[in-house]
Amino acid sequence: MKLYFYIIDRFKDLELKCIAIEAVERPRSYKLQKYAPGLYKIVINKDEIGITLGWHHDIVILTEQDAEKAKEIFINRIREEINKHKKEIERYEKEIDTINSL
Repeated sequence: MKLYFYIIDRFKDLELKCIAIEAVERPRSYKLQKYAPGLYKIVINKDEIGITLGWHHDIVILTEQDAEKAKEIFINRIREEINKHKKEIERYEKEIDTINSL
C-alpha cells in the first residue's frame, strides 16, 4: 500500500508537495520502504495518520491521496496556534493592566 506525505515548505512560498511512499501495513503501524523527507523514521504509528508531524508541524500523512484534506489539517493546526497565542496576549495585557493599577 502507499502512504501519502503532504509537506508544506514554509521556507519556499508555502509550496505543498505530495510524496507517495510504499509501506507495509502492520496491526498498529506502517513500515515505510524508504525514509520520508523531513521525517527521520521508518515506522509510522497508525495514530500519526491525519495529524501534523515534524519539528515545524509541516508534514501530514494520509492513507489516500487527498490534498484538500491535508490542507484542512494544516489550516486547523494553524488556527489552534493562533488561538493559543491570542490567549497568551490576553494574559500579558491583563498583567500590564494589573501593573498599571498598582
